Amino acid sequence: MDESKTLITLKQGIILEKKGMEFFRKVASQVEDPKVKEFFNEMAEEEVVHYGFLTDLYNGFKSKGYFDSEITEKAKGMEVVDSVMDKEMINKIEAASFESAAIDAAIEFEKRAIELYSNRAKEADDANEKHFYEFLADWETNHLNDLEEIGKQLKEKIWHDNKFWAF
Repeated sequence: MDESKTLITLKQGIILEKKGMEFFRKVASQVEDPKVKEFFNEMAEEEVVHYGFLTDLYNGFKSKGYFDSEITEKAKGMEVVDSVMDKEMINKIEAASFESAAIDAAIEFEKRAIELYSNRAKEADDANEKHFYEFLADWETNHLNDLEEIGKQLKEKIWHDNKFWAF
């Protein structure tokens, strides 16, 4: 029996979230500054939340055969990390450091998740499924925007420190 696109997408999402969670935890464990450590730990916790929702949806869909709207409603009530753009934290990261490279890697994780969720949202016939993937894609887009802003600020630090400015 062929596995449904829904189950395949949920498994792919679970794997992406698990990788992101482990990545952020590993980075946090190697960071010395408490503010930067807190940032990466918060990012890991966001992935834990996503992982949990996707796992619940996978198990529910596999046993019931439909997308459980209660889980999607629960997901909508969750807070998104809001300390991501903490200026003090950003200033603690060296522009050409391990932490800065981790930000770049995190950007790629978010892009892959957005692509996965957006593509499945376009294909899904079930309104609850479509809505949940759109919600997840938006959630990941918020992460991406924040991470890209951090990356931009770090790049500008490199340019400034190395006098790369044209003026």
